[in-house]
Amino acid sequence: MKLRNLFYLLLALPLFFAGCTENEEPNKPSPQQVKLELTSEASLTFDAEGGNGEISYTLENIIEGVGLTATCEANWVSDITIGDKITFVVTANEGEARDTKIVVGYSDKSFEVAIQQKAKEVLVSEYEMEDNFVEAQRISLAAYGYPNNYFYLSFINADSTAVLSGILVGAEGENILQAGTYTTADESVYPETWALTFSDESELYFEDVDGTVVVEGNIDGYSIDFLFTDAEGKKYHFTFEGEIANMDPQGSLPTEDVNLNATHFDGEYYGTEYSDTYNYLVILSDKGLNANGYAQAGGTYYEVDLYSVASEIDAEGYITIPAGTYTFDPNDTTAEWTIGNEYSGYSKVNADGTAYDASAGYESGEAVVTANGITLRVVIGGVEHTVTYNGAPKIYVGEQGGGSENVEFTANYAYAYYFGDQYAPGYADNFYLFLSDLGLDTEGWEQANGTYFRFDIYTPLGDGTKIPAGTYTVDETDSGDLWTASLSYSAVFTLDEYGEEIVAMDYPASGTIVVGEDGSITAEITMLISGSTITATYSGGNIVIYDQSQGEGGGSEGDILSNLESDWNCNFSNHSFVVYPYGDYYEIGYNNYLVYVAPNDGIGDVAMFDVIAGDISTDSFFGEYTITDSYGTYTALTGKYDYDWDEIYGSWYYSSNDGEYYANLAPMVDGWLEIADNGDGTITVEFDVWDDADYNITGKYTGTYAVAQPSSLSATRSGAKKIANSLVVAEQKPARSKESFRVVKPAQKSAKSVAEKGLKLR
Repeated sequence: MKLRNLFYLLLALPLFFAGCTENEEPNKPSPQQVKLELTSEASLTFDAEGGNGEISYTLENIIEGVGLTATCEANWVSDITIGDKITFVVTANEGEARDTKIVVGYSDKSFEVAIQQKAKEVLVSEYEMEDNFVEAQRISLAAYGYPNNYFYLSFINADSTAVLSGILVGAEGENILQAGTYTTADESVYPETWALTFSDESELYFEDVDGTVVVEGNIDGYSIDFLFTDAEGKKYHFTFEGEIANMDPQGSLPTEDVNLNATHFDGEYYGTEYSDTYNYLVILSDKGLNANGYAQAGGTYYEVDLYSVASEIDAEGYITIPAGTYTFDPNDTTAEWTIGNEYSGYSKVNADGTAYDASAGYESGEAVVTANGITLRVVIGGVEHTVTYNGAPKIYVGEQGGGSENVEFTANYAYAYYFGDQYAPGYADNFYLFLSDLGLDTEGWEQANGTYFRFDIYTPLGDGTKIPAGTYTVDETDSGDLWTASLSYSAVFTLDEYGEEIVAMDYPASGTIVVGEDGSITAEITMLISGSTITATYSGGNIVIYDQSQGEGGGSEGDILSNLESDWNCNFSNHSFVVYPYGDYYEIGYNNYLVYVAPNDGIGDVAMFDVIAGDISTDSFFGEYTITDSYGTYTALTGKYDYDWDEIYGSWYYSSNDGEYYANLAPMVDGWLEIADNGDGTITVEFDVWDDADYNITGKYTGTYAVAQPSSLSATRSGAKKIANSLVVAEQKPARSKESFRVVKPAQKSAKSVAEKGLKLR
């Protein structure tokens, strides 16, 4: 019975299944089966100008009746359209940077795409200027030792009131500017050479900028866009369209052999300053140089950098170039009887003296020097040039020491840079000792028309606070022995009327420098080039010493920066209180102020605080502050020293000496400050702080106050620079490193100099 029932049941099964298949609706995907994925970038960034955007995606297992959505809450993202891709429009931004998101959804699946837009770039300039420069020329730098891929460009605006000039660096081997993007980041924009010069002689320099120069086109017509951004975020924008004159400096080179009878001979003698051999620079030309040493309009010039042996200086102050045959040396070995490559070359100046019609280096050649003249034979661009000069090949060096005469010099100033034992570790201390008639200016630099004696002396080890008394002997071997002055780093030089270039330079070949116990100095030296004997004296007194024993600025990370020797109570009897508002400078939601209590006459105690006040909805700097680095509300940041930039920042005490050099400096690292409003137009500032040497510094000021603009020259973020346990205001330059005192051969002048004076060959 059971088997029969099972049989009938099995017979019914096919009918049962067939009935189900025929009547049931097709399968529908469930939300769990839907697949929605973003296949393009999850974050999109747009410039301030805005633009069109699109989002790519995949969608699988669609549910009937369910649509894809794409939404954005920001009204500056519009026209969102859904298709195979999602497209949208970002409108132009007239304000600060902004961000939002687009949310894409289907059923219970979704993803987000972040949309960011940059702030509008506001081009700010300290000058009113034309931004479209209508004339341009290339000034070749071949005669100054730069290769052809260094493009010195000069642009003149429509009304000739401004000249934009500087150097772009192309790829190696290029002699014509190519299209591309040039930047300060890859050093193809040479920032320290870029400047804007105005007809009133004011100048705007771009040496401390981030710069991008976009070049389009070619030698037949360029389109150039310049954008410079300085450290304060100010932007300077310039454009140019047109041809650049003289772009191909070799385009006008002679194509047939040249024979020139040079009527002018000019030269400079560098001795062994740049080489182990003796260096004589010769300029042969048909026009000569003007009184300022510049090439003249229409002139043809051949520079010949000769290396050979020593020569005597005659009674009139002339040195004769040694006779012999000099062979062109493309590798610049400076070997005897060679012609150097880098500082030799040919130049043809245009008719108005503002640029070169042609300029190139030598490919091969030789110079034959006799007692009665010079014959130069060189190959330039495959063409042979023969230049003949008839006359004694003498270079005047008398101005660098006055021939063989005896010279008396009285120094009014004596100062020194102390380098510690870094040049003779564990053996000797090293000083640069200077004697001068003018000393240093308020920015710490040598002055115009000043004469300076520099002695590189080695002393017994000490603390660097005093130059040991004794006799120091000039040492031509540069041994670094005790009680010597090295020849290579010692010199006597005079600056020009602008204080920019050295117009006379000589070196002590022998002699002594006697330093007395009372600080008096007597130097009796014989000069290398002129042969003069000089006696230089300084009557004595305090020799100012700048500590460079740990490099520029002195010291190293972790050093005690304070030079106080006891607790200090500030005297604010003739002072003012100045506030510089910086807004949310640290981008933390709180207002930042740089506040000073400073002497009215520039002499006396200074207290500087970098304070963070209330949130950005308020503009009050009154309150009680704690010295700390927490960056919280109502804090004053501790004093710090930037060893790379040689600047102090944060909160500091120091004493001022009329904006020149400072003493008694101390960083504030702990304590409190209160700035209170007295309700009658005056305030009271009081502080009780400690420095990093654990000395207590106190002060109280009551009086009026002023709110200034951060752009004021007296209120940089760094406040001041630290030198030799002293301070120099931030706009002043630090003491220069030892190597930077070495004299270099002059380089290309600015476009302003070219326009006004002509072309400087050397």
